[in-house]
Amino acid sequence: MKKLTRQQYLKTIPLLLDLMDSETTPVGIAGKEKRKKQAKHDFWFFFSHYLPHYADQKSPEFHREMIELLESEKTRIAIAAPRGFAKSVLVSFAYVVWCILFEKRYFVVLVSATDALARDLSDFIRLEFTDNHRILEDFGSLLLGQGSEDDFTANKTRVLARGRKQAVRGFRNRQHRPDLIILDDIEKDEESMSPKTIQKTLDVINRGLVPSLKSGGKIVFIGTILRKRSVSGTLLLSEEEPWNMWERKIYRALEPDGNGGEKSLWEERFSVEFLQEQQRKIGLSAFHAEYQNMPSDEENSLFTESMIREGQREVGAPMALFIDPSVDGIKANDYKAGVLVSKNQDEFIVVDAVMGQGSDHKFFENIINLYQKYQDSILIVAVESNGFQAYFLKELQAFAEKEGVALPLHAIKNTLKKEHRITKLVPLFETNKIVFDGELIRSKTGKLLIEQLLYFPDSVVHDDGPDALEGAIRVLEARTNTKSSFILLPRPEKRTFPHTMFQTPGFF
Repeated sequence: MKKLTRQQYLKTIPLLLDLMDSETTPVGIAGKEKRKKQAKHDFWFFFSHYLPHYADQKSPEFHREMIELLESEKTRIAIAAPRGFAKSVLVSFAYVVWCILFEKRYFVVLVSATDALARDLSDFIRLEFTDNHRILEDFGSLLLGQGSEDDFTANKTRVLARGRKQAVRGFRNRQHRPDLIILDDIEKDEESMSPKTIQKTLDVINRGLVPSLKSGGKIVFIGTILRKRSVSGTLLLSEEEPWNMWERKIYRALEPDGNGGEKSLWEERFSVEFLQEQQRKIGLSAFHAEYQNMPSDEENSLFTESMIREGQREVGAPMALFIDPSVDGIKANDYKAGVLVSKNQDEFIVVDAVMGQGSDHKFFENIINLYQKYQDSILIVAVESNGFQAYFLKELQAFAEKEGVALPLHAIKNTLKKEHRITKLVPLFETNKIVFDGELIRSKTGKLLIEQLLYFPDSVVHDDGPDALEGAIRVLEARTNTKSSFILLPRPEKRTFPHTMFQTPGFF
């Protein structure tokens, strides 16, 4: 349910009523009790039969997960879903209508950023009880009195709509305190940048709304994470009490499909191609905020999109390949990254990369293919070898020997923490001393590497790519300055080898 201005809302009502009139044609009194009995226990039957004007497309799996979460015993729930993915239609509208029809709740409070937005949410619900032919056919007239757009009672259930700044404490429906409070997009985009407003809103939730709930009542937040330090970001991401006690679910429009590609959260409505085109149109940061629930808070980020510049390496310039195997180097699905860097005088060019989750065997294939492509210029293939990562290095060396490839392998034991190492890249980016090959920038692998840079440090985004980038620059700088303290592994005798079957390295 897209948030509308008051003027837009008033224009929408006639269209909605026309659609409701045509889509909710009565089906006859026969079978009424059977329909009601099934709808009471089956939300999705209820949705398709009584709200067909909203059920125009097949509901995706994440919609079903949200309803299951709402029906669980969890009492504090926070859900983030991409804009336009019908989260409000499902949670703030259809679920509430279902609760009213079958007396699952007695006092529902809808809270939004303003009283007008909240009133629109409740009025959409009220219209179903005045103009939905199928509801009227099976349940009769359920509205008690006239009520108003923002405060009415239907089937003994009171629905109250309030703006975020309006009080809720003290309201009752007969003897009932609120037993369901839904917070639907309770902050405006511009408000998400004001620490004072954010704290006030969090206080409203924690000190006003939660205490007003009936014992066993449920409070649900639904929205999009505008910023990490916003209200939505705090509810969904904060590790501090009381927010970390909420049941949380974050949905992203695009997710890895496990085979090197991507899949859509709702393919029937938003294809992968459409979402990828949106990303190109609006840019990575905006796409991640609107569709991925991964806002970058760029003013607080170490790396920004303006730092990502395109450049070109000089033919024959020295290069270094650095590999960050993973956390422990032995789990097949751990994240792995290899970044290839070239140096033109005092400028570093990020030439290529291999990144992703997958088997060690596949990763080795891509690394060797990358090495073969640039072997005349690669001075060193360095591998982080702290702890269990040393095992990975030995496996890579054995794989290369089996394929007849003489990799110039070096083991690197890092002593600084990863965060400190990556932070050392900041002044190089700020002085334009790091640039990216154009083909890499436009590739999936390059986009992934840049994404990890923009979101560093972020607990939900991997940082193996930036770590490998720092390692490659460090070892290349040391090697070209003839300063090296790296541990050199025995390398196999160089020999010719047959044409490799490996494909072009990249994201897998």
